[in-house]
Amino acid sequence: MTEPSIQVVNRLVEAIAANREVADLQIDALNTTVERTSSNVNRAIEAMQQTVCVPPIPQGKAGEISCSPQGWGVRGATRQI
Repeated sequence: MTEPSIQVVNRLVEAIAANREVADLQIDALNTTVERTSSNVNRAIEAMQQTVCVPPIPQGKAGEISCSPQGWGVRGATRQI
């Protein structure tokens, strides 16, 4: 014997609601992953910017240019430009 159509419709509505809940949880998890990834990328970019050794040419200075995680520095003698 077949189910009354109202029962079939109710079961279908319940199944759709359950699928929606699962989809919402998956979307929330993806949003969290995107936020964490964005934060990690931003921190990595900041760290790379602090360690890049491309200093401006210092006025009147000649010497050794050093790189470090804190940035760049110039040591050595001065000269006239």
